Amino acid sequence: MATPYKINIPLYEGPLDLLLDLIKKQEMNIHDIQIAKITSQYLDYLHKLEELNVDVSADFIYMAATLIYIKSKMLLPPDPLASPEEQSTDPRADLVQRLVEHEKFKNAAQLLYQKQQIEENVWSKPDKSLYHDEGTVAQMMAQLRAQILASDDNTVNLIRFFEACPSRHAMIVAFLAVLEMVKMQAIAMVQEKQFGEIMLRKHKMFDTVFDENGAVRQVDQEYK
Repeated sequence: MATPYKINIPLYEGPLDLLLDLIKKQEMNIHDIQIAKITSQYLDYLHKLEELNVDVSADFIYMAATLIYIKSKMLLPPDPLASPEEQSTDPRADLVQRLVEHEKFKNAAQLLYQKQQIEENVWSKPDKSLYHDEGTVAQMMAQLRAQILASDDNTVNLIRFFEACPSRHAMIVAFLAVLEMVKMQAIAMVQEKQFGEIMLRKHKMFDTVFDENGAVRQVDQEYK
């Protein structure tokens, strides 16, 4: 009897994770992405998912459309009616910025999570006071939601949000809460000028992430 052919394919939390993995495997410069090659590989991945009858979320489909649009923009000659600034703008710029920011926050979250695990499991006599009544990521997300709604302009200063935490552990939980809400598109991080203050602002999914009582509907298992 023949052994069934089994196909293993990695699964990603979102399209940015997939793109970063493709870029890393191809050893590309993230600031100079070979968009035609990456687009082809990205679409191949989606086709494999379809062959395996794996549901593809709307985020992956939207990113595919974005990549195709960027590819077409790079193939077309510059618009002679556009301003010099518009003609010199790299169509990949917005995507590169999103990838760089996503990679930074992903790495930071992983480092904080590893540090938390080390502190909880390696210390011979850890300071238990750091871990009393500090709450979960979901509870910290609810606190951030309340602060945003209570503000005059629906924004919260990121650094002040962290500084209000009573302990190091609470600050780690707060950071993970911010990452989770950004990933869920409940909030957006806005920096109006270079090295300026980073503000957390309501985003398009803000009202759907929480239920009628202000509790988080679902939190990534990684952060529970």
